[in-house]
Amino acid sequence: MFSDFINRVQSISLKWKLLIPFLFFSFAGTTSLVYIGLSSQQEIIKEEEKKTLFRYYDLFLASVRQKGEQALSMATIIAENPMIKKLLRERNRKRLLNYAQPLFEELKKKFGISQLHFHVLPGKSFLRVHLPDQLGEMIAYRTSIMDALKSGKGVKGLEWGLTGLGIRGVIPVFWKGELVGSLEIGYPFGRSLLKNLKEHWGPGFAVYEKKSPDTYALLASTNGPGKTFSLTESPVPGSIEQTRIFIAPPNFPNVALLAGPLRDYRGDVVGLVEIEVNRSAITDRLTRTRTLMIVVGLVGIGVSFFLVWIVAVLFIRPIKEIVAGSDKPVAGVRVGVKNAGCVGMEYTLDFVETADPADDMVEDKGATLFVDPKAILFLLGSKMDYQVDKLSAGFTFENPNQTDACGCGISVAITPANETELEAFEKPVQMP
Repeated sequence: MFSDFINRVQSISLKWKLLIPFLFFSFAGTTSLVYIGLSSQQEIIKEEEKKTLFRYYDLFLASVRQKGEQALSMATIIAENPMIKKLLRERNRKRLLNYAQPLFEELKKKFGISQLHFHVLPGKSFLRVHLPDQLGEMIAYRTSIMDALKSGKGVKGLEWGLTGLGIRGVIPVFWKGELVGSLEIGYPFGRSLLKNLKEHWGPGFAVYEKKSPDTYALLASTNGPGKTFSLTESPVPGSIEQTRIFIAPPNFPNVALLAGPLRDYRGDVVGLVEIEVNRSAITDRLTRTRTLMIVVGLVGIGVSFFLVWIVAVLFIRPIKEIVAGSDKPVAGVRVGVKNAGCVGMEYTLDFVETADPADDMVEDKGATLFVDPKAILFLLGSKMDYQVDKLSAGFTFENPNQTDACGCGISVAITPANETELEAFEKPVQMP
């Protein structure tokens, strides 16, 4: 079966012997270049997407820190109010509420705060201006308040409270050098904050609260339920200390997502933020680029095929013209070698009236070339071409077995190849 295949290959025309390998290597080369080009472009784009996600994450954390600074600044200003100090020292809840209520409403309207909370020693809720009826419980679980009371310094950052996760600023309150309690300003950490960030920056945000070391529950999100990729669809590993990035996760090719830890003022992980960027424009651009590269590659293959076909036709034409110009009917042209000249041998081209069965024959588009069997070892691996310049025109030989030539190039010295080399060639003469 293999020998039949070889015979079929040997029997095809010279033109297709030239064109088929070229087409194969052109297709393989073009496909490889398109694949490498697209892969490189995708990697570059992915790196840029990662940088963009990290930038949004840094902006998000900076926004949280800024809110914490604002909360602490407002708390510090209020804590310096002499009337606030006096009423907190006297623990006059009613008068303190009446005095602080208008102040809270104004700050809520201008800055969006959601909490104004007073505490007394040794760590007890005294007055929630935002929830006046909820008071009196011990708040030792609020480490920010306990740290502020113990250190006498302000504390800011994320922390859990009765109203949930918030951005808080806590400052101790002193009356004539005596610590009388503390004051807390809090910003909400929910959908309103995330929605505001989305409107300013563009990506979607979602926040997950830490319920246990390996459980996170969705707290707030700007993304519609079920419309986009969400971490609630798969278990979130515990101890999320490192930021993770997903580029085109399964079933969501148009999404790039970052999942990063949220830490409280002490550095402990209390939640997780998910930042989602729509990459539809990127996938569309990659599709257009892939299509363009494929089209350009196919055009290149087509042009190259046409040029090689022209070369093959131009090479065969002189042989046909020589045969047509003979006075006698001929079957083709025989190429061989003979002993002659100053160096030892010469290439020969002769008309063939009757084909010799011993000759190797190459035929294409009406042109027939015979190879003298006696010359096979001398011509093994040779390339035969037809060249035209201003002063002459004729056939030339590029022979790896040729070791020398005279000045005019007609007489040559040739060392015949061995039988082992002959077995490696399907034909002794190769035509470009």
